[in-house]
Amino acid sequence: MKKTYRLFFIGVILCIFATSCKDKKDVVPILPPSNSIAMDFSYFSLTKSEIKGLETTYFEAAAGIIQNWVPITKVVLDVPISAFEALTPNDSKKQSLSNNTWQWKYTDDGHSVVVTAVVGPSTKWTFNVDGTDCITGTSDSKGTSGEWELRDITSENTPLLKVDWSSSNSSRTILSYTFLSGSYSGNTITYSPEATSTTYSNTFEGKDGNDNYCIECNPTVGGRVRSQASFGNSEWHKWNANKTNVIE
Repeated sequence: MKKTYRLFFIGVILCIFATSCKDKKDVVPILPPSNSIAMDFSYFSLTKSEIKGLETTYFEAAAGIIQNWVPITKVVLDVPISAFEALTPNDSKKQSLSNNTWQWKYTDDGHSVVVTAVVGPSTKWTFNVDGTDCITGTSDSKGTSGEWELRDITSENTPLLKVDWSSSNSSRTILSYTFLSGSYSGNTITYSPEATSTTYSNTFEGKDGNDNYCIECNPTVGGRVRSQASFGNSEWHKWNANKTNVIE
């Protein structure tokens, strides 16, 4: 009788174990928003036809600060950023590996991309482009905040840019950049989809060398910049929708 009970008890335990293993599924990672890595600097361009005969020195000062970041994000890091933005939750490109590990494989503009995500309390990401890990980072379990480290794959895979991000929804993401190496090491810029004044809709602020700057703008209205290095004072300097100086 005791032997029968013992066998029955063991059978129950094995059944529970088998059921729990069968029901256990890997946790699918939540993809970070596509705008959690690249800032949009397109507003801060100025053609010769735009400035002909106009006083645009205030806008030009703001654009000069922003343009320091363009060669890095649009040239050196163009390939990894493009590979990141091409990531989608497409099931045909995604496969489950083991231990809550997922992988995507796809081609972006002729480059072979392998993305690996390991899900835990946070999700660890690795973006490999043409055999080189060019982006690593983490995101929270809800996919609403995280950080990235981007490497310069053209120069010994050097860590070049740190990105911190947080998002309340897909269209409102706060981004912060920090240069990690090179002549601009330590420089920062933070983008926010809001401003201290209701007149403007976007803010770029940070550190450029010894200068702490702030730029607020709205393409349909204009903008303003505050930069001790550019103007020798801490006052706001405004421009209108035509990017022309506003003298008050």
